[in-house]
Amino acid sequence: MVADLRTALQETWTKALTAASSAEEQAQALVGRVGSLLEGATQKELLAEVTSRIQTQRQELHGHVQQAVKSALDRLRLPSSAELTVLRTRLGELESRLAAMEAEREAHKAGLGGRPGA
Repeated sequence: MVADLRTALQETWTKALTAASSAEEQAQALVGRVGSLLEGATQKELLAEVTSRIQTQRQELHGHVQQAVKSALDRLRLPSSAELTVLRTRLGELESRLAAMEAEREAHKAGLGGRPGA
């Protein structure tokens, strides 16, 4: 189920980026056609403005998709990658402490030399 959701989310994200890229290409083609009717400086200004707006829209789309993905994952109560990183770090620390305690216990046993009551 989780794998299916991740696949669906990845496909949705890819489609959204493809749509954004297509819109950007179409806008640039339109500016090129309209720009041919304008003078050089005006054409460059128009192209710069359209490009800037498209980039802004793409960033907003990215933010909206990211928020939608986060919201969907939150509803499933799946941990985020940041949370998993924290847990991995904590687990590593605990494993190190446990290994140190085991080594200390083995050293203590060896120091007793098998004496009675050990």
